[in-house]
Parts: sequence; structure tokens; C-alpha cells
Amino acid sequence: MEAIVLTITPVEPEQSIGWILLASNYDEVYSAAEVAEFTELIIGQDIRIVESQRPKSLPLDSDAEFHLRCDRTSLQYRKWLADLGLTYGTIAAHH
Repeated sequence: MEAIVLTITPVEPEQSIGWILLASNYDEVYSAAEVAEFTELIIGQDIRIVESQRPKSLPLDSDAEFHLRCDRTSLQYRKWLADLGLTYGTIAAHH
């Protein structure tokens, strides 16, 4: 069994620090080094995907993209950012 919490701290407009909290019972089967290596592999794949996304700046206009029902949380987040006066969600740009 495994539980992962990933949080992000922005440090510059295009740079963030990722914090990972991992809890599992894998130590009964795998060494700490094996778990760390696997976690780095998975996170490394995620980083490549995120860094290749375009546009880099998350558009807050919900009509700019096609959304599914599962996108409700991110749409609410974008609405909140727009209510704060931001024009983009990933790279902060005030109007």
C-alpha cells in the first residue's frame, strides 16, 4: 500500500520546488534505495510531461480548452485565481 502527497512551492515565475511525502509498507519487500529509485523514475516522467506542456502559462479562460467532468477542481482553482486578479495560473501575471 502506498500514499503520496506532492506539494509545490513556487520560487520564481518558471521554477518551483516539489515536496514529496511518501508512506508505504514496501519496506517489507523493497529496500529504501529501491523505493527512492522508483519514485525518482516516476516523478522524473511527470516532470518531463509538465515541462513540455504548452502554453507554459495556464489560461484561466475556461473556454480556452476542452474540459471533462473530472476537471471541476482545476476549473474552480482557475476561477479562484481569476477572482484574485491573475490572468494566468502557472506564471503569475497581474492585469
